[in-house]
Amino acid sequence: MKITAGQGCLGGIAIFALIISVQNFQNAPYFLFFILALIAIWIGVSLLNGKARTKKMLEQFEHQANILDELVKADFKVEDVMLSTQKEEVVIYHLEDIMLTEYRSTGSTYSGGYAGVSFRVAKGVRLNTGKTGGSSMRNPETPQTIDSGELTVTNQRVVFTGAN
Repeated sequence: MKITAGQGCLGGIAIFALIISVQNFQNAPYFLFFILALIAIWIGVSLLNGKARTKKMLEQFEHQANILDELVKADFKVEDVMLSTQKEEVVIYHLEDIMLTEYRSTGSTYSGGYAGVSFRVAKGVRLNTGKTGGSSMRNPETPQTIDSGELTVTNQRVVFTGAN
């Protein structure tokens, strides 16, 4: 079970209040019982939220499994597929107008400069001393569309057919 930042802060406050209420048990005994009840409620709610998240994930996995079962059970009759199939290869699914995207960098950026001094040695002659420095940073990768075409899924492979 993951604890969020809010739950962690609430837990820290509850522990602090528990320590204070134990120290002041003689003066205010009901405060200790109140803090313990709040902690119990907090733990119960956290456990229920965790179970709800787990249940939602299981429902999503079950939905995906049902889709795959439907694909396996169905007897697809895919017509007009321009794909040479191999021996015992069967076309399962075919989609048109699919965009093939890839994460690509848009290049790099250089930042740097020069620092130094220039001395005159003679008329028209100068001596430069200094240093150049900098660094090259690669730009972040972004999804870019490479090609558009058709996607064919067989029982042995996945084939993308595009213009490029």
